[in-house]
Amino acid sequence: MNRYALLSDHTLYLINQIDLTTSDIDFVKTHTVKRALLKSKGLQLPIASAILRFRNSTIYQVIDQRMYWLLYEGKTYKSGLSDQCKGRN
Repeated sequence: MNRYALLSDHTLYLINQIDLTTSDIDFVKTHTVKRALLKSKGLQLPIASAILRFRNSTIYQVIDQRMYWLLYEGKTYKSGLSDQCKGRN
């Protein structure tokens, strides 16, 4: 059984567009990359955020659903990105 997600060439291209050394976050680019990652089968928020963190640890943090729940007083993380990516807006 394979336990890894396959990323499209386009998603890899988008990830590589993130500057390795910048300390300024580009919100539009981040949203685009995050959306592509979450659209990939087998990837959810923690792994998507970890990939961003590996790309540039200065501007990205790993986000876990449980931490989100703690920070936002029990609210369940629902970005809407999963539905948007699947065409269910």
